[in-house]
Amino acid sequence: MIESKTIFDFDEKKAELILSSLKPDITNTKRATITLKIESETLVAKISAKDTTALRAAINSVLRLVGTAEKVLNI
Repeated sequence: MIESKTIFDFDEKKAELILSSLKPDITNTKRATITLKIESETLVAKISAKDTTALRAAINSVLRLVGTAEKVLNI
């Protein structure tokens, strides 16, 4: 398994809002597992994948979803 950890440096309130809004959209597949949680007042995405293609796709999905959620909160 290939693993990745991405840390999004938001304040705790924003991190919790983003986490709760994304939970329904985060789905695991046969090739990749995504875990979102709050650690030390930041949002952390941990991704495990069977291959680099699945890892890249999962990372892109998480980045897109978090970016969209942040933009919505800033409106």
